[in-house]
Amino acid sequence: MPLSLRFIYEKVNGKSLLMKKIFLSLFIIFFSISSSYANLKIVPQRIQSTVKPNIPLKGSYSITNNYDGDVQIDISAELNKEWSYKDNLAIPLDSWLKLAPSKLTIRKGETRLVLYTISPNESMKGSAAGQVNFKLHPPNNPGINVLMSLPVHIIMQGTEKIDYSIDSLSIGDRTKKLNIGIKNSGNIIVQPVGVIDIYRGSKKIKSVQLLESVSVFPGTVRKEFSVDLPSGLEPGKYRAEVSIRLVAYSRFVKPVVKSMPFRVLKDGQYAV
Repeated sequence: MPLSLRFIYEKVNGKSLLMKKIFLSLFIIFFSISSSYANLKIVPQRIQSTVKPNIPLKGSYSITNNYDGDVQIDISAELNKEWSYKDNLAIPLDSWLKLAPSKLTIRKGETRLVLYTISPNESMKGSAAGQVNFKLHPPNNPGINVLMSLPVHIIMQGTEKIDYSIDSLSIGDRTKKLNIGIKNSGNIIVQPVGVIDIYRGSKKIKSVQLLESVSVFPGTVRKEFSVDLPSGLEPGKYRAEVSIRLVAYSRFVKPVVKSMPFRVLKDGQYAV
């Protein structure tokens, strides 16, 4: 049976016994699942490639069983709609990603292969993504389902449309964080990085780096980017100038720039 939790209430020392039981149960389950992942080694963990239509890309997953017993693995794939360009969503995943076999028994200590073939057709544009799922029941733990999902991300060469912008800038309510929203109007995933220059009047006084942290998917806006503004600024008016570029395309695409004025209050807090 699949994993399930059952908590039993007992009137011993009030709530303390219940909390200890819950904590111990969760710890054991977490430890078991973490150990289960570690006992199955899969290489590669990620497939990412720029491909040409009608030119197959072939390779394999190497799976090593480090469990104390044999395992049977079910292998399947599904489309990752969030990562894929919208024009590719109607194209069945199994038309461009094929796996063999779909089931595999691996003996203790053995390594076996799962073959993959990626064959995009001429109607595909921009990026498309899926994930390959490896599902098993660990030996001696039949009540636990272990599912490892590994990403497959392809970009169709010659069809890339790169179009991104800074959608929003804001400072959190009485915090010293600058929040940045980045919009991806293109058809491929982008990974933004950048620099935030702090000005007082025309004088640049500080620079803060924005390191790659979140991918922005085609047709989406991501607002999870943030940086800590420098502390110790004197009260007064300032300006943050944000310059964003793309990791993989910085040689071909100009950075986008946007500014926002802000104030440092007498109590040291920041506000727009």
